[in-house]
Amino acid sequence: MNKNMMRATGQNSFFALVLLVFCMTTAHAQPSCRPFTVYTKNTQRSVTPDGPPGPLGDYLVASGIIYESPSESAAQIGVFDLTAFTTSVTATTERRQVFIETSFDKSYTRRTGPGKLFCGVNKNLGTMKSVPTDDLSLMGVETYPLGGGILTNPIRFGVSSGIGLFDGAEGSVEISFDPVTQFFTYTFTLLRR
Repeated sequence: MNKNMMRATGQNSFFALVLLVFCMTTAHAQPSCRPFTVYTKNTQRSVTPDGPPGPLGDYLVASGIIYESPSESAAQIGVFDLTAFTTSVTATTERRQVFIETSFDKSYTRRTGPGKLFCGVNKNLGTMKSVPTDDLSLMGVETYPLGGGILTNPIRFGVSSGIGLFDGAEGSVEISFDPVTQFFTYTFTLLRR
């Protein structure tokens, strides 16, 4: 090999090494996102007609238990409360403005830890506020079956705020329903501001 070829090969190896180190550093700086999943089951649910005749303006409330797995014998790790208003109607569907508050027991969030609850952190983890539970507030508008029916397709809401361990949380949640088990699956993808 002549000197020019050896110099070019050495430079290429050097740049390849720099690129490899950069890629490895970037991979560690941007951890892969692993959403966390919980399961809910309604214990109370009511649709109240309101507004003009038909479902427009109807009010829906529900509440229930949050479980670690989709079984009533699984650990109960919190509660949820839901309110929804029908904002538009078609021949077969209605759109609802939905607000959900998920309230997790501290024993669950401490045991699980921020590393499994958050996909990444944009700042230091700050202090946990002195509140009895760790809560996430969810909201959005989604399409449901007409007449107060339970969702048939997965829906996605934004995480609008949080308290306790979830103070500064942002992200989304995908919710699906299993008509056989009557459990809702909540898959959270969270970042901390």
